[in-house]
Amino acid sequence: MSLAQRLRTLMRWRGIHSQNQLARISRVPQSCIHRILTREDRYSPSRSTLLRLAAALETSVPWLTDGVLSGSEPGP
Repeated sequence: MSLAQRLRTLMRWRGIHSQNQLARISRVPQSCIHRILTREDRYSPSRSTLLRLAAALETSVPWLTDGVLSGSEPGP
């Protein structure tokens, strides 16, 4: 599963229905979220972007980027 797929999955699980809604919650620009979701693995967001997204989605950066569970993240 790619970063984009995990991001979409978490958005769905958390009831986030749009890129704009995630942008407001995470304080990550919508354009950045759009790049992550549409460019699949051809775009690498910054560490600070990943930290903000992970915090907003109540997960960890390792799960978001690599699917690595630490015990507190939602499983597939």
